[in-house]
Amino acid sequence: RPTNAFILFRRENHGRIFQQNPHLSNNDVSKALGKEWKELPESEKEVYRQKARSLQQEHQEKYPDYKFTPQQ
Repeated sequence: RPTNAFILFRRENHGRIFQQNPHLSNNDVSKALGKEWKELPESEKEVYRQKARSLQQEHQEKYPDYKFTPQQ
């Protein structure tokens, strides 16, 4: 399953937040990154959205018959 824009942002910034706040749990780091994402200007979010679209296109070319089916 291709990665979405927020997950790309999270991967790229997780280390920075954790370095600045080593006492935070992963859950708290994710909350901080979620808040940053909400406050990020649309122009900066678009960079991650474009990366996500590119990854989605690559995934679609590699696995043309892929259909996401959530496990229950």
